[in-house]
Amino acid sequence: MAVRVADRFGGNPNVSAFELSDEIFNDKALNILKFENPNKEWALFVVNNRSLNFRDAENKLYNGNNKYDVVIGAVANDDLVSTFDLFRSGFMSIDDVVKQITYKNLTNQYSFHSEKAIAYLKAVE
Repeated sequence: MAVRVADRFGGNPNVSAFELSDEIFNDKALNILKFENPNKEWALFVVNNRSLNFRDAENKLYNGNNKYDVVIGAVANDDLVSTFDLFRSGFMSIDDVVKQITYKNLTNQYSFHSEKAIAYLKAVE
């Protein structure tokens, strides 16, 4: 991935490795949103947060205001771009999106949105 991004945007590929303490899940001061699987809520979260026009800070499926310190869930990779575009264009329902992504082999990610959450990371390399 780092090589592909560097090829696309320039620069040198760089990968950093970190360890994450399980203690992060015991910190009641952190607001963590976790999607167990790529479902309807996850798909709407992806669409809302990739839209330049969506700004509903009160919506639980929006994090442009960083109300969540950490978001955990599937990676909405380049393989899903056309599926989300069809939904935004009205050619596909959100239920159809979920059906499409059910067959994808998606990996999970942890997305950090605050310094207090990042403090739980320990650099390995």
